Amino acid sequence: LFEIDDLQRMITNPADIRTLEMLDDDKITPRSQIQQQINEIVARQPQSVQNAYNMIVQNDRAKEEAELRMELQELRMRGASTAVLNAKQKLYDIENDLSLSEMQADQQKMQVKSSLSVTDYMMLESD
Repeated sequence: LFEIDDLQRMITNPADIRTLEMLDDDKITPRSQIQQQINEIVARQPQSVQNAYNMIVQNDRAKEEAELRMELQELRMRGASTAVLNAKQKLYDIENDLSLSEMQADQQKMQVKSSLSVTDYMMLESD
């Protein structure tokens, strides 16, 4: 979500690298707070690093959105139920909800999946 590994490779400050490692492993803090700390680290970097990092993040988000559209279309073509299509969209929305911690997001994704019938779950997972 935050492309922390890419950012770590671009910076040289050991303290910032350690902070990024801790943020990458943090499952409890809301991701909006993690994003804020990453933004602070990025702001301390040279403009070239800031530009490169922002481009990587933008490209990744665009790729994820395109993949979602493609996966939804493939599911429709395979005859997926509305429940499967809604679940796929909800999983994407949960993944991108920065107010949630990683642990909360994982729990909500499990709830979405567990609400599906076995057939719908298998259709969702086969995608």
